[in-house]
Amino acid sequence: MTLIQKLLPTGSSMAASCSQWKQFWKLPVEPAHRSLWYRLVHKKLYSQTSLSHMNTRTTSAECHFCSCAVEDIQHLLVRCPRKWAIWIEVFNNYCPHLSFTQDDICSLLWSFKTFHSVYNPELWSLCCSVLTHIWHFHWRYIIQGTPFIKNTIVKTAMSRFATLKRSLSDID
Repeated sequence: MTLIQKLLPTGSSMAASCSQWKQFWKLPVEPAHRSLWYRLVHKKLYSQTSLSHMNTRTTSAECHFCSCAVEDIQHLLVRCPRKWAIWIEVFNNYCPHLSFTQDDICSLLWSFKTFHSVYNPELWSLCCSVLTHIWHFHWRYIIQGTPFIKNTIVKTAMSRFATLKRSLSDID
Protein backbone atom coordinates (compact mmCIF):
# COMPACT_ATOMS: atom_id res chain seq x y z
CA MET A 1 0.00 0.00 0.00
CA THR A 2 1.39 3.40 -0.97
CA LEU A 3 1.66 6.31 1.44
CA ILE A 4 -1.12 8.20 -0.35
CA GLN A 5 -3.44 5.18 -0.08
CA LYS A 6 -2.76 5.02 3.66
CA LEU A 7 -3.57 8.71 4.08
CA LEU A 8 -6.78 8.73 2.05
CA PRO A 9 -10.03 8.21 3.98
CA THR A 10 -11.64 4.85 3.46
CA GLY A 11 -15.13 3.42 3.53
CA SER A 12 -18.21 5.60 3.74
CA SER A 13 -16.27 8.86 3.68
CA MET A 14 -15.30 8.12 0.09
CA ALA A 15 -18.95 7.47 -0.89
CA ALA A 16 -19.60 11.21 -1.12
CA SER A 17 -18.67 13.05 -4.30
CA CYS A 18 -16.46 16.11 -4.44
CA SER A 19 -19.50 18.34 -5.04
CA GLN A 20 -21.26 16.81 -2.02
CA TRP A 21 -18.22 17.55 0.15
CA LYS A 22 -18.22 21.13 -1.14
CA GLN A 23 -21.88 21.42 -0.14
CA PHE A 24 -21.05 19.94 3.25
CA TRP A 25 -18.40 22.60 3.89
CA LYS A 26 -20.78 25.38 2.80
CA LEU A 27 -23.64 24.23 5.04
CA PRO A 28 -24.94 26.83 7.44
CA VAL A 29 -24.19 24.93 10.63
CA GLU A 30 -22.23 25.62 13.77
CA PRO A 31 -18.58 24.52 13.59
CA ALA A 32 -18.97 22.05 16.48
CA HIS A 33 -21.96 20.45 14.74
CA ARG A 34 -20.06 20.16 11.45
CA SER A 35 -17.09 18.65 13.30
CA LEU A 36 -19.30 15.99 14.85
CA TRP A 37 -20.82 15.08 11.48
CA TYR A 38 -17.36 15.02 9.87
CA ARG A 39 -16.13 12.63 12.58
CA LEU A 40 -19.21 10.46 12.02
CA VAL A 41 -18.54 10.15 8.29
CA HIS A 42 -14.90 9.31 8.99
CA LYS A 43 -15.82 6.67 11.58
CA LYS A 44 -14.32 8.55 14.51
CA LEU A 45 -17.31 8.47 16.88
CA TYR A 46 -17.73 5.96 19.67
CA SER A 47 -20.61 3.69 20.59
CA GLN A 48 -21.01 0.98 23.23
CA THR A 49 -19.68 -1.56 20.72
CA SER A 50 -16.50 0.36 19.95
CA LEU A 51 -15.95 1.24 23.62
CA SER A 52 -16.40 -2.39 24.67
CA HIS A 53 -13.48 -3.33 22.39
CA MET A 54 -11.18 -0.82 24.07
CA ASN A 55 -9.69 -0.98 27.50
CA THR A 56 -12.43 1.13 29.16
CA ARG A 57 -14.96 0.72 31.95
CA THR A 58 -17.47 -0.33 29.30
CA THR A 59 -17.80 -4.08 29.30
CA SER A 60 -20.97 -4.50 27.27
CA ALA A 61 -21.91 -3.54 23.72
CA GLU A 62 -25.57 -3.39 24.76
CA CYS A 63 -27.66 -0.26 24.17
CA HIS A 64 -28.53 1.54 27.42
CA PHE A 65 -31.89 2.66 26.01
CA CYS A 66 -33.49 -0.39 24.40
CA SER A 67 -31.22 -3.27 25.47
CA CYS A 68 -30.36 -4.11 21.87
CA ALA A 69 -27.45 -6.55 22.06
CA VAL A 70 -25.16 -4.44 19.88
CA GLU A 71 -25.11 -0.64 19.95
CA ASP A 72 -23.11 0.35 16.89
CA ILE A 73 -22.98 3.97 15.77
CA GLN A 74 -26.02 3.65 13.47
CA HIS A 75 -28.02 2.23 16.34
CA LEU A 76 -26.82 4.93 18.74
CA LEU A 77 -27.80 7.79 16.40
CA VAL A 78 -30.73 6.49 14.32
CA ARG A 79 -31.90 2.90 14.73
CA CYS A 80 -32.52 2.78 18.49
CA PRO A 81 -36.29 3.19 18.95
CA ARG A 82 -35.76 6.09 21.39
CA LYS A 83 -33.52 7.92 18.89
CA TRP A 84 -35.74 7.07 15.91
CA ALA A 85 -38.71 8.63 17.73
CA ILE A 86 -36.75 11.91 17.80
CA TRP A 87 -36.08 11.79 14.06
CA ILE A 88 -39.75 11.07 13.35
CA GLU A 89 -40.91 13.97 15.53
CA VAL A 90 -38.47 16.41 13.93
CA PHE A 91 -39.48 15.41 10.41
CA ASN A 92 -43.16 15.59 11.30
CA ASN A 93 -42.52 19.21 12.35
CA TYR A 94 -40.24 20.12 9.45
CA CYS A 95 -41.83 18.35 6.49
CA PRO A 96 -45.01 16.52 7.53
CA HIS A 97 -45.83 15.72 3.89
CA LEU A 98 -42.70 13.56 3.55
CA SER A 99 -41.77 10.28 5.11
CA PHE A 100 -38.23 9.14 5.76
CA THR A 101 -36.98 5.69 6.69
CA GLN A 102 -34.08 4.83 8.95
CA ASP A 103 -32.12 3.86 5.83
CA ASP A 104 -32.84 7.30 4.32
CA ILE A 105 -31.43 9.04 7.38
CA CYS A 106 -28.39 6.76 7.53
CA SER A 107 -27.73 7.40 3.82
CA LEU A 108 -28.09 11.13 4.36
CA LEU A 109 -25.74 11.15 7.35
CA TRP A 110 -23.08 8.77 6.04
CA SER A 111 -23.08 9.56 2.31
CA PHE A 112 -24.92 12.90 1.94
CA LYS A 113 -27.93 11.44 0.14
CA THR A 114 -30.14 14.04 -1.53
CA PHE A 115 -33.91 14.06 -1.94
CA HIS A 116 -35.78 15.62 -4.87
CA SER A 117 -38.78 16.79 -2.86
CA VAL A 118 -36.97 18.99 -0.34
CA TYR A 119 -34.31 21.74 -0.26
CA ASN A 120 -31.31 19.59 0.63
CA PRO A 121 -28.95 22.14 2.25
CA GLU A 122 -31.72 23.00 4.70
CA LEU A 123 -32.49 19.32 5.29
CA TRP A 124 -28.80 18.60 5.87
CA SER A 125 -28.57 21.49 8.32
CA LEU A 126 -31.61 20.19 10.19
CA CYS A 127 -30.16 16.67 10.30
CA CYS A 128 -26.86 18.06 11.54
CA SER A 129 -28.71 19.76 14.40
CA VAL A 130 -30.63 16.59 15.28
CA LEU A 131 -27.48 14.46 15.04
CA THR A 132 -25.63 16.80 17.38
CA HIS A 133 -28.37 16.96 19.97
CA ILE A 134 -28.97 13.20 19.98
CA TRP A 135 -25.22 12.69 20.47
CA HIS A 136 -25.01 15.33 23.18
CA PHE A 137 -28.03 14.11 25.18
CA HIS A 138 -27.05 10.46 24.71
CA TRP A 139 -23.68 10.99 26.36
CA ARG A 140 -25.10 13.28 29.06
CA TYR A 141 -27.38 10.37 29.97
CA ILE A 142 -24.55 7.80 29.91
CA ILE A 143 -21.99 9.91 31.78
CA GLN A 144 -24.07 12.13 34.08
CA GLY A 145 -27.38 10.29 34.30
CA THR A 146 -29.24 13.29 32.83
CA PRO A 147 -32.69 12.13 31.68
CA PHE A 148 -32.97 11.47 27.96
CA ILE A 149 -36.29 13.15 27.17
CA LYS A 150 -37.52 13.07 23.57
CA ASN A 151 -39.51 16.31 23.74
CA THR A 152 -36.57 18.22 25.20
CA ILE A 153 -34.20 16.97 22.51
CA VAL A 154 -36.66 17.70 19.69
CA LYS A 155 -37.37 21.17 21.04
CA THR A 156 -33.67 21.96 21.46
CA ALA A 157 -32.70 20.70 17.99
CA MET A 158 -35.60 22.51 16.29
CA SER A 159 -34.88 25.70 18.23
CA ARG A 160 -31.19 25.70 17.21
CA PHE A 161 -32.18 25.01 13.61
CA ALA A 162 -34.76 27.84 13.64
CA THR A 163 -32.21 30.25 15.14
CA LEU A 164 -29.74 29.33 12.42
CA LYS A 165 -32.37 29.85 9.70
CA ARG A 166 -33.31 33.26 11.15
CA SER A 167 -29.72 34.40 11.31
CA LEU A 168 -29.23 33.40 7.67
CA SER A 169 -32.35 35.26 6.54
CA ASP A 170 -31.12 38.35 8.43
CA ILE A 171 -27.92 38.22 6.38
CA ASP A 172 -29.83 38.10 3.05
